[in-house]
Amino acid sequence: MFVRLNILILLTISIAKISVGEKFIKFCSENEECEDILDSLCSLPDGHCKCLNNKFLVYIYGKLQCVDDVGYNQNCLASEQCQTKLGGNSECEELTKVCKCREDFHFKDNACHKTSYLYESCASSSNCLALNHISPVCTNYICDCPKGFTSDATGTLCIPGKKLGEDCDDHYDCRNVDNAMCQRTCKCKFGFTPNSNNKYCLYARQKYGEDCEEDIQCTSIKYSYCHREFFNCSCKDTDHLIKNICLETKKLNNICNIDEECQYKPELVDVMGCVENTCQLRNGSSSYGNYFLNGWMMLIYISIPIIIIIIIIIIVHNLIHIKRILLG
Repeated sequence: MFVRLNILILLTISIAKISVGEKFIKFCSENEECEDILDSLCSLPDGHCKCLNNKFLVYIYGKLQCVDDVGYNQNCLASEQCQTKLGGNSECEELTKVCKCREDFHFKDNACHKTSYLYESCASSSNCLALNHISPVCTNYICDCPKGFTSDATGTLCIPGKKLGEDCDDHYDCRNVDNAMCQRTCKCKFGFTPNSNNKYCLYARQKYGEDCEEDIQCTSIKYSYCHREFFNCSCKDTDHLIKNICLETKKLNNICNIDEECQYKPELVDVMGCVENTCQLRNGSSSYGNYFLNGWMMLIYISIPIIIIIIIIIIVHNLIHIKRILLG
């Protein structure tokens, strides 16, 4: 009885369980003490039996054994073998003896993660379980369908979302396209316009100079385009803006259709016009340099220096006359 008790005490002392990975160690001072554990040697100065070939000790079926770390769906003897690679939420399944995830967990991204279904809370996209080939993603801590997809009528599966121009029953069908709505088919909401390949909705710009990505956004400003460098609604270099319309600039004597084509500067509104399909000065107007001024203004402009000269001549003449009188 005394001998058996000593053996039990020695066994308890020589075998210790450590918390990390639920693995075991056996203390030793020489290799002979590790002979009962296949593929192990006594590691000194650590003083415990160490498995070879990156294996580790587990206590299985009443004895210590050296085993490998194994991955998902691989053969195992103990759950500890699964947990190094798959995490603490994995186990060695009792019946099949293969590594699986525990209940309410699933395998994704090489580990076992807590399972969340569509529209349930999540910490990362690894939590979101796909019930078909389309995986939800964790958006603002909620599992949601990825861009380009929407949930089915049951709210459990992600399916391809409706595109612009496709038939729809309600606005929800079109939610895959931002700023779209259902009017028998998916269309852009008021104030938005389809992009050039009809895949998404862009702001429809209403004013000259507003930000843009594509020419189609600037259609409210007639004949404008989206500037390729500044990305705003602009007129071409050969055009000018009149009343939110880009008109081709016509100079004096150019062929024209309307007055505004000739009035490419504000100061020309009352001076230039389209007369008999030609840009001409209005009656009473004439040209001076690069600007066109009213004929009366031109007369005054020319007359002022002449008047000044005449006044000077008169003054000089009078001074000379006065001087002669005084000397005379």
